Amino acid sequence: MRSILFFVRKELLQIFRNKAMLPLLFVMPIIQLLILSHVATNEVKNLKLGVSDLSHGILSQRLINKMTCSGYFAIPEKTGSGLPRAAQLENRDQIHLALDADQVDLVILIPEDFEQNLRTGTPTEIQLLVNAINSMKAGVATTYASAIISDYQGSLQREGIIPTKEELLQISRPRINIRYNHWFNPELDYKTFMVPGILALLVSMLTLLLGAMNVVREREIGTIEQIEVSPVKTPVFIVGKLLPLLIIGLVELSIGLLIAKFLFKTPMEGPLLLLYTFASLTIIAMLSLGLMISNITDTQQQAMFVAWFFMIIFVLMSGLFTPIESMPHWAQKLTYINPIAQLVSIVRLNLLKGSDWTDVGPYFRLILRLDVIYGLLAMAMFKKRSK
Repeated sequence: MRSILFFVRKELLQIFRNKAMLPLLFVMPIIQLLILSHVATNEVKNLKLGVSDLSHGILSQRLINKMTCSGYFAIPEKTGSGLPRAAQLENRDQIHLALDADQVDLVILIPEDFEQNLRTGTPTEIQLLVNAINSMKAGVATTYASAIISDYQGSLQREGIIPTKEELLQISRPRINIRYNHWFNPELDYKTFMVPGILALLVSMLTLLLGAMNVVREREIGTIEQIEVSPVKTPVFIVGKLLPLLIIGLVELSIGLLIAKFLFKTPMEGPLLLLYTFASLTIIAMLSLGLMISNITDTQQQAMFVAWFFMIIFVLMSGLFTPIESMPHWAQKLTYINPIAQLVSIVRLNLLKGSDWTDVGPYFRLILRLDVIYGLLAMAMFKKRSK
């Protein structure tokens, strides 16, 4: 135990004496959390709206105003040379030209008899033409537009401007009314969903990088040989090298939680002891992976490149941006060996849903297995490299 404490003290002194390392450890993750929490979102706003209003009536103009006032759509003020204005698309050729030139993301085509049909109860159609180069943005745009049009129709019926369905059918029969509540994030604030995941991602990435470069740094400056011939046993050396990084990772997590609570108003419904316990196990797994990387590299630059290779895969398959359930079956299986995916899930379940120990049992069993497997592999590779 005394040897481990000696190594911990030595590592902490080396870290805090390095003026270039401190900003990377504490300033950079905080800045990343602040920036990414605002920009990493699946919300789509200010979609470029093209309008082809052949009706030129009050009701059609009211619909256009409702769409532009929603905050999701905006009519571009400037267009390219030779292109019609997005609010003045009078025929199919102009619509196709605007879509081809990427002047608009969505065009709403209102037919000539739109207002007359509405007032008389005659079925009418509105056509939406969507630029689907970006399939996600196209799907979101269609959903937003459909919801706005549906709400617009309901408001006209409540005001008595157009007939209701019951008046048209002239019958009275039970209808299915859909009512919904949003649990765990009632206001649908995307930062509430993203901040916990980004925090888990930053802590995991930081510890993987530190673990990958920590031991290889000793090899690069030539001090690893002195340690190898010393009476210090391999497990003591590894624990002494990695324990300070575990402490730093938990400190980073604590700073991130404070920012999430007081700046982003992120709820914290679950027991924090569970969160810190699981985060510690995840950090151990990431540090073990970093040690494995340091055993196959000779310089810090090599270690950083290899670590980035694994991090890109881990991040994209972590469920932070894309739900794991929507991935192919073989990709879902690969997330079992991804510690970042486990931590992202646990942080969200703990903070937003208030999950307790009984709810996250499978995650704990999985991360414990990863700790054992990665730890044994890292130790075996280190011993082989030291011979």
